[in-house]
Amino acid sequence: MEITFKPAPLRSAQSWLLSGKILRTPSGQQIDLSQLIGGHFTDLPSKRFWISEFQLSTESDKVSIKCNDVKTGIQRHNYYTLVFEVVECLKLHNPNVRIRRGTSRLFNIMFAAIGLIPLGFGLSFIISALQNGNDGFGIGFGVFFLLLAAFIVWCASPWQKPPVSTPTELQEWLRSWVGGRPDGLPPG
Repeated sequence: MEITFKPAPLRSAQSWLLSGKILRTPSGQQIDLSQLIGGHFTDLPSKRFWISEFQLSTESDKVSIKCNDVKTGIQRHNYYTLVFEVVECLKLHNPNVRIRRGTSRLFNIMFAAIGLIPLGFGLSFIISALQNGNDGFGIGFGVFFLLLAAFIVWCASPWQKPPVSTPTELQEWLRSWVGGRPDGLPPG
């Protein structure tokens, strides 16, 4: 099955070919899906674009299937078509491979580090208010920033490992995430 999509709005279209258990990338690299030792699926929704990546790793190679597009665009539809077909192939040829979902631990640590900014503001407001006569407004503003910092760190949850799935579990999760299989695909 050959699937073509643009990985980003300003990039040219790329064709991926899945034949049996072999995935051929647009550059001609071939990866045997039965030899995968792991994978990582990331989908980062934002207000306008979704940033998605499906990394597949063997002992010697790593392939990334990427798509940055609007949620309902044809490029995203074709991207998910490829992802579902790869997962279906993994269910048949490598059913025990472990695939991580979500953002990487490094991303979560960096996102949590952003929480240090409002933490600094909050402490500064509180210390300044206490030094200048216990100004209730300054303390309130400081507490607001401390709560904002705590919320950012909690959302990032750098202490948690990303969930790990088998291909069957990933397929079920993807169905719930994207609302079923892309149109035109047989139920799997």
